[in-house]
Amino acid sequence: VPCVDFLVQQGFSVELTILCDCENDTGDGYVGFNQSHDWQVGRVRDVIAAVAGTPNVLVEIGNEPPSNGCDVVRIAQDLDLFDPANRPMPMALGLYPITGHEPDFPVLDYVTDHPERKPTWTAEAGKTGDYVYVQTGRPWVADEWAKFSSPDNPDGEATECDPVQSPRRLRVPAPGSP
Repeated sequence: VPCVDFLVQQGFSVELTILCDCENDTGDGYVGFNQSHDWQVGRVRDVIAAVAGTPNVLVEIGNEPPSNGCDVVRIAQDLDLFDPANRPMPMALGLYPITGHEPDFPVLDYVTDHPERKPTWTAEAGKTGDYVYVQTGRPWVADEWAKFSSPDNPDGEATECDPVQSPRRLRVPAPGSP
């Protein structure tokens, strides 16, 4: 995969999230792609095959599975991904939240989560990471930690970049710009 190869050559690690917006159009303003379970299984299989053996690549099967129309546990079962021998790179299901579901929480190689976005996020992230590791023995990857959002906006979307949540150092300037 040329994009992944380029990023790896630059020294980056890449997390590929395979499935999102697989649901039917529910009239909520978000159009889903209405992808069948069999299509989703095939897509996950194809992406895994395309990046197998590429260093610095992690794969998350689905983004926000309950909201996006994909049953990542069933997909992992269909592809026998709960057997570590069948995972050619570190993989996560994309399920969250883990808190309150620890004893039965399905985990592959790492755990993803969507922590609440608020000014104390960075301090709380370390505690969450420790907690997840103690509960599962697996590392934790926070989804959308640097989203351009404002913690006091009920929609979670800011009309301008919040300097606390999205620091300038995360901005990638266009070539030739300051």
